[in-house]
Amino acid sequence: MVSNSTAAFSLPVSTSAKVGIAILTLAFALGFPGNLFVVWSVVCRVQKRSVTCLLVLNLAVADALVLLTSPIFLRYLAGGQGWEFGSAACKLVHYLCNVNMYVSIYLICLMSMDRWLAVSRPFMSQKMRTKRSLLFLLLGVWIMAFLLSLPMPFYRSNLRKVFPNNATLRFCIPYHWRSVGHQVFQYTFETIMGCLVPFSLINTCYSSVICRLQSAMFHRRGKGSRLILMIICTFAVFWLPYHIVNIIEVIPSTSEVRGR
Repeated sequence: MVSNSTAAFSLPVSTSAKVGIAILTLAFALGFPGNLFVVWSVVCRVQKRSVTCLLVLNLAVADALVLLTSPIFLRYLAGGQGWEFGSAACKLVHYLCNVNMYVSIYLICLMSMDRWLAVSRPFMSQKMRTKRSLLFLLLGVWIMAFLLSLPMPFYRSNLRKVFPNNATLRFCIPYHWRSVGHQVFQYTFETIMGCLVPFSLINTCYSSVICRLQSAMFHRRGKGSRLILMIICTFAVFWLPYHIVNIIEVIPSTSEVRGR
């Protein structure tokens, strides 16, 4: 928390913070009610919930939960008082954001595998596409996401910074215990488990689907191929930049470790 002696001190809002505020505000204003509408539609209006409906429902729940943290980040960016919510909240909100990342990515993987089974193994797909098996898979995705996100709170700290006028503010930032090895581990782990593994699975599934559709009718082949390409490109556009930044962070640290 900010002490009384520094309550009058306020940091100016930087250009990058203003951009972040605009993006977060738009995401919360559109995304939160939109995802709640999806949840309400599936739960209250859909009588027979298909596999696709349940996958979309879980994706909407994950997105809605992480969007609930937006007001906290908006205050952090716009308030000019640093992180005012304590160390526990610092770790918790970033943990939830990490959980959302893994849940979203691996739900897309499930959608990709479901699409692959439906096209390549239709009879097997009919036997496996039961609500019971899907519920086990969904439970597995959520448990895996919570476990994969465990490193995040260990590498996020509410650190104090003293300014020239003796004002003191706290900031919720990455902290790797002054260890290059810890930094390399976190970013490499996230890149492998949050990008390389799921993206390889998605690419493999949809490449197989495209090959399968080559023998289909021409108009179906073109429409299906475009849809599949759009899904892969959307996944890459939304997630690759985050992991590219992680790789950029890791490369100098890796060189430093090798130089020792």
